[in-house]
Amino acid sequence: MSKMSKLSIMLLALLTSVPMLGYINRVNAEGTCIVKIEAPAQVDPDVDFNVSIIAENIPDQNGGMAGWQLILVWNATKLNCTGEILNLEYWPQNSGPLVANPIDNENGKYRQALALRSPSTPVTGTYWLVNLTFHSTSDVPEPIPVVLEIRPDIEYGMTYCLVDKLGNEIPHEFGQTPITIISEYPNMLFAIMLIMVAMPTLALFKKTRKHS
Repeated sequence: MSKMSKLSIMLLALLTSVPMLGYINRVNAEGTCIVKIEAPAQVDPDVDFNVSIIAENIPDQNGGMAGWQLILVWNATKLNCTGEILNLEYWPQNSGPLVANPIDNENGKYRQALALRSPSTPVTGTYWLVNLTFHSTSDVPEPIPVVLEIRPDIEYGMTYCLVDKLGNEIPHEFGQTPITIISEYPNMLFAIMLIMVAMPTLALFKKTRKHS
């Protein structure tokens, strides 16, 4: 076989392997276990909006997730948490909310935990853990960026938030979500611009009526 033929075969093999490597990396990325936050990218001032905390791609480690514990933090001067709804469906028998008063609006913190009880069993896959309702501040002179961030409950000795039935950590990543409370001023500016654009048309209309 000539050197050119060998080179052609090697190049063909390389070109065909690159998409495959990309596919493998994509599968691995998609399979990563993560505790993430789903929230709107933008909210208006002085409105209620919903936030969902989700455990995604929980692996089969000793059966899967048997408990979770986390802290969610935010800027207390810009957001106010007004309610929680725990997902109890995947563990019909459970510990119940382990934190009786989980919402701390003074410090901008939500802390909660939940664990299964027999005969409930660990779970794998993707589940929402808790849905929270927030209220945005009405004092918005300009767009305000706010970050919702999940942290492990270090204050109580927990350095991770997903555990299996043996109490071992289920390796996972934490997510954080930026939210922007948009200003009302851009809407006012838009209205002013519309009026300015409309003024010449109104003047022309009045002039036309006088000459008719």
